[in-house]
Amino acid sequence: MVSAALVSVIITTRNRRHVVGRALDSVLRQSYEPKEILVADDASSDGTGSFVRECYPGVRLLTFEKNLGLVEARNCLMKQARGQYIVSLDDDAWFAGADAISLAVTRMERECAIAVATFRVIPPGGVKIVSRFAERYVHVFNGGAHCLRRSVLETVGFYEGHFFRQGEETVLAMRLLGAGYRIIYMASVVVVHDPVHSEEDRRKILAYQFRNTLQRAWLVEPLPWPVMTIAGSMASFLVLAIRRRSVSSYLLGLKMALRDIPKIPRHRAPVSAEAISLFLLLRSMEITEEPQVSRLYRDHGGTLKAIASLLARKVRSRRMNLREGGGE
Repeated sequence: MVSAALVSVIITTRNRRHVVGRALDSVLRQSYEPKEILVADDASSDGTGSFVRECYPGVRLLTFEKNLGLVEARNCLMKQARGQYIVSLDDDAWFAGADAISLAVTRMERECAIAVATFRVIPPGGVKIVSRFAERYVHVFNGGAHCLRRSVLETVGFYEGHFFRQGEETVLAMRLLGAGYRIIYMASVVVVHDPVHSEEDRRKILAYQFRNTLQRAWLVEPLPWPVMTIAGSMASFLVLAIRRRSVSSYLLGLKMALRDIPKIPRHRAPVSAEAISLFLLLRSMEITEEPQVSRLYRDHGGTLKAIASLLARKVRSRRMNLREGGGE
């Protein structure tokens, strides 16, 4: 009898003593075995590390004296993980059911081309099941609610640690698509997320989202894509910042992006135009069957087809919204 694959569950935390136990309890309730649990305490000052060490002695705890940031802390955990699969969970989230890991691993074992299974994330009290589709192939995944095949990291590498927080999943997703791997969304695996953010946290999140979107363009997109991405992002993020009354966050993100320009050439490793094409097509289409995604990977038709498809769908969607009197 073949033994089940070891799963490593990783959680990064910082000053979340009051909520991290809820996440850990939901992992311990998982029916799947064998599993190991790793927690990174990213320079907490509220005793989070001591709490985990005392109350969860079976957890492998990494403690950092300096705040590395969410992204690099996850990198450290993934490098320490021994499992064939790595399940990532936010410290302010928890699994809704005890079979979450079993469902994800079982699905990924059936299709070796799947690099990541990303889970459905709902707010407390949210609806657990989406009736529209149970699964679909997607272009990106949720960094705090997914299962990753450990071996793919040997091909595409880890997260961009200098991102600190926000947007690291998109870079890794593009590289996975470029290497021929697939990402699947599973509505049956539900994670409840109750974000613990102050107003200051929300401003920083927007700033890092903007900065990292600009950096992502130069890091992984082949020319001339960075020019289009940067121009579009500057406009869309400015509108978002004005709506949220947080123009200061926009300016901070722009300042950080400009400050980091000298670092980018050292890290730049663009994916192919075909990978960008796949990214856009998977973002704009609903692919639910394996034969469909196989054809898409084989016959996606290049970047121009991806642009045409995406724009056509956006135009149709806007027209439909206008006819129905809806908004964006």
